Amino acid sequence: MQFSLDVLERLKLCSLLPTEGNIVTLRMVHTLANKLGLSAEEHTKYEVKILDPVKGLVQWNELGAIPVDIELADAEVELIRKQLKDLDSKNKLTPDLISIWEKLNP
Repeated sequence: MQFSLDVLERLKLCSLLPTEGNIVTLRMVHTLANKLGLSAEEHTKYEVKILDPVKGLVQWNELGAIPVDIELADAEVELIRKQLKDLDSKNKLTPDLISIWEKLNP
């Protein structure tokens, strides 16, 4: 499946990925992080600046608001949906996750 995601959505998705799991899940997380993360070229193009690494504050230019198409396998989408549903069940969703929720749960 192909999804159009901007920089904020991509970074938020990376932060949602589980940090523990079985070997299959961890391999999928590794692949997803590579797909969703910003390349060196994108760091330059979007003029990415880390303002506060502890708080996770990152800044980029207006080009980062333009979505790019990213191909995700069905299992990868299901992993992300599970993470979102877990947050939802715990009332831990935040406003910046709404667009991701809507794109992955049509």
